[in-house]
Amino acid sequence: MVYVHGGGFTVHSSANYGDTSIARNLCTKGVLVCTINYRLGVMGFFTTGDQRCLGNFGLWDQTLALRWIKDNVSRFGGDPNCITLFGQSAGGASVDWLSISPHSRDLFQRVIPMGGCGECDFAIRTKENQTTLGREFARFLGWKGEDSDTESLLEFMKAQPTSKLELGFSPKKGFRHSQAGNLYFVPNFDGDFFPKQPSTLRQEMPKKDVMCGTTHFEGLLFVSLGGRTKSLDGVRKFTKVMYKECDFGEHVEEVRKEVFDFYTRGLDPKDTQSTTLAMIKLLGDYAINVGVFNYAKIMASLNHNVYFYSFEYCNPDNMGFFGYFMPFKAATHCTELRYVLGKGIISKFKPNDNDLKMIEIMTTYFTSFAKYGDPNGKLLDATSSFTEAPSTTDFTSTATATITVTPAEKTITGTTTTTTSIPSASSSALWLPHSASSPLHHFRIDLPNSAMKDDYQERRPLFFDEINKRNLSRASL
Repeated sequence: MVYVHGGGFTVHSSANYGDTSIARNLCTKGVLVCTINYRLGVMGFFTTGDQRCLGNFGLWDQTLALRWIKDNVSRFGGDPNCITLFGQSAGGASVDWLSISPHSRDLFQRVIPMGGCGECDFAIRTKENQTTLGREFARFLGWKGEDSDTESLLEFMKAQPTSKLELGFSPKKGFRHSQAGNLYFVPNFDGDFFPKQPSTLRQEMPKKDVMCGTTHFEGLLFVSLGGRTKSLDGVRKFTKVMYKECDFGEHVEEVRKEVFDFYTRGLDPKDTQSTTLAMIKLLGDYAINVGVFNYAKIMASLNHNVYFYSFEYCNPDNMGFFGYFMPFKAATHCTELRYVLGKGIISKFKPNDNDLKMIEIMTTYFTSFAKYGDPNGKLLDATSSFTEAPSTTDFTSTATATITVTPAEKTITGTTTTTTSIPSASSSALWLPHSASSPLHHFRIDLPNSAMKDDYQERRPLFFDEINKRNLSRASL
């Protein structure tokens, strides 16, 4: 299993995501785990828009690391033909891009994008849009050249001290750019790492096993970090930041109004709890939920083996100091990672008994998927032996079936007409493969039980089908 860290293509390294905790929680379940680093920010994703500097160096770094792992993992007892790539947020987008690029797509067999993927708006820009942002940043730093003088632009950027090129999550003080989104330097459709349109490459990629999903309230983290007025006016301003002319052209004002109306319909402007929740839902949908929802649907329609989840477990007492800034406690961006990697990420992590149960559940799902392409584990003649029961943890067996639960050597046999709990990691319902014909169907992961549900994010992603049809930039990708 190879982990690609997130951080908005801008911050962090593999060191932020644990070492002994990964060994304790994942490696004890019969897998090898590698974590990798890659260039970030300007160093990783600046482009001049031509052959002088195509950008996407971070993706090339990831590819080189994958190639080394595939060539050498057998020396560590691993199988070079059974590699699972997993990542979260920008790391999730990265593993998706690696799965479609012809330079990297044959280096692994399975992929787990968590809370981010290539279908998310933050994950890529057109070459032209990313080049424009890069020029605007260079002018902010003092570059005076002509837009067409890419040689001068590149030399200027190379001459800057790293202290001037450093970026963080917060907007660069005094810098304003014309492009949609909060992130500055991200992958671009360069014609090199992506020799064809990403949508075309997705259709051409080899079949892979996919496990993907989001948390219950992805936007809660972003709102808690501050910088957004939690009011109707704040929602309106956010739509202006995220929906810009560069993407929607003459339709931009009608798109902004439709989005604003959808999230604020019937709200009392004086009800701060409701307006805060509306902002949380909008931020989460825009940044993460809609993209991952579309990704699961597209990949299933292309006949990949897809498992789609919503992680909804939260220990409200384990948010640390960050919890003081949260309007309410719930599963949010990054919090699922502590139950996979064992590291708190956004706060210190001192697991209680329920946390330890969820660690066991999540690490078993992840390692079972890595080994077998199925988070339920190695099923022996069991798939056809149980019927779905979305609202309960019990299934009725219609024939004798044995299910092997990994990594422990435990089996449970269900006999005719008797009711038994499915022996997945959580003794909850069987996690069913995703279907493009039922795109809202997903596996809700929670305590005390996990189960199949059919109302992903209150069905809000369906609203964006019409919105995204008017996104000119996305149409070119």
